[in-house]
Amino acid sequence: MYLIPGINKEDHDNYVLYFIEYISDELKQEIRNRLATICYGVDQAQSNCSIYSYEETVKDFIHRYKTQKDKSESRKKGMIGELLVHIILELEGKYSTASPFFNIEEGSFKKGFDIVLFEEDSKEL
Repeated sequence: MYLIPGINKEDHDNYVLYFIEYISDELKQEIRNRLATICYGVDQAQSNCSIYSYEETVKDFIHRYKTQKDKSESRKKGMIGELLVHIILELEGKYSTASPFFNIEEGSFKKGFDIVLFEEDSKEL
């Protein structure tokens, strides 16, 4: 079953698998729509301040990505993977981001971020 074009979803008894087969125009749009909220949090993203625009958020993301202390390929893949997981789970409509992806104090990504979400229906973490 396709979640949106480019993302295939397989439901199993105790887990769900998502396969990103290609970066579709729909996925690109979802990234644009959600990037600032995932990176900075809802309050900042909705502030209409230009530093939280999509364009500025992309610049900040790339800067943080390129200047990481840990520049290993697995760390870089992990950062992109966590971003995509947030987008995919929010697409499902069950979860929203509870903690911003960016570490404002250090100008980096959150260490040990590990996807902090809350359930829309129950509002539980």
